[in-house]
Amino acid sequence: MVKESILVASEADMENPSEWMDRLRDALLQVPFVRIHQIALSPVMQNGLEADAELQLQIQKESWAILVEISKNGEPQRVRMAAEQLRRAVQNHPGKVYGVLMAPFLSNASREILKNAGLGWLDWAGNSFLSFSGIHRNGAQPDQSFQDTPATNITLCAEIGPAATPVPDATGALES
Repeated sequence: MVKESILVASEADMENPSEWMDRLRDALLQVPFVRIHQIALSPVMQNGLEADAELQLQIQKESWAILVEISKNGEPQRVRMAAEQLRRAVQNHPGKVYGVLMAPFLSNASREILKNAGLGWLDWAGNSFLSFSGIHRNGAQPDQSFQDTPATNITLCAEIGPAATPVPDATGALES
């Protein structure tokens, strides 16, 4: 099991999409057989459906895309709408695709909505869930409001599935 420590950031950091993508990139690069090729921060359009960002990566020898929806509100009603939009974008995107929703805080109810939709999540309170192509990452913090979360280090865990075979070059360097 790989452990990662994440510092809860300021509100200004949460407004910056590149900060969100840095968190997702850092989480994925903890897995030795993942290589990130490209991060697109502008909205991604596919057949009229939009996601806020896209990561192109290689997992062992397979090419994958991660479509990302960033929400300023992680309440279940908003998460339900965002999850449906993201799920449709994933279904209409060519190739192997996984969807991830990011929000300042996701309650147990919001996380359950995303899990039932087959989507991953990451929030600033330390909650995370990614499960696709041999990657299994699950980190959960007590279900409290984000405002009550102290600005301290929160430990997340990444579990590498039993069928995963690491490939060389796990340096974490981005490829162009």
